[in-house]
Amino acid sequence: MTPSGDSTELFIGSPTVILLRDTFRMYYASSDSSGRGWIRYAYSTDGLNWEKFPIPVLEPDDSSWDGKFLDTPEIIHDDGGFKLYYFGDTDNNPRGGSIGIAISSNGIHWSKPLEQPVLNPDQPGEWDGLFIESP
Repeated sequence: MTPSGDSTELFIGSPTVILLRDTFRMYYASSDSSGRGWIRYAYSTDGLNWEKFPIPVLEPDDSSWDGKFLDTPEIIHDDGGFKLYYFGDTDNNPRGGSIGIAISSNGIHWSKPLEQPVLNPDQPGEWDGLFIESP
């Protein structure tokens, strides 16, 4: 899983954090000069000093509805494992984008169980007709 384009993170944001046993787990959005966006992971035992996982844990799927940009992750952990809800888009323009889900047993290796988003924008003119973001 190596992101294409410049490997320098130009933007990071939208963190979501959970405490699991004795470790804080942060999932956050990252993008570089290529305009693509990924979900990355960092961990900490004190909530102050963080170690970044070396590669993105969730990448855009070039052949899918989330083909260019992932953003605003939200993480849930329960007896079934991890669920990551995220914003995905094919072009990162102001119109479009949807909410997708990825699942994992360990919080590092993710799969996308559905071929389509779990939530799409409504029709133009509706309150959610422009785009949906930030699950």
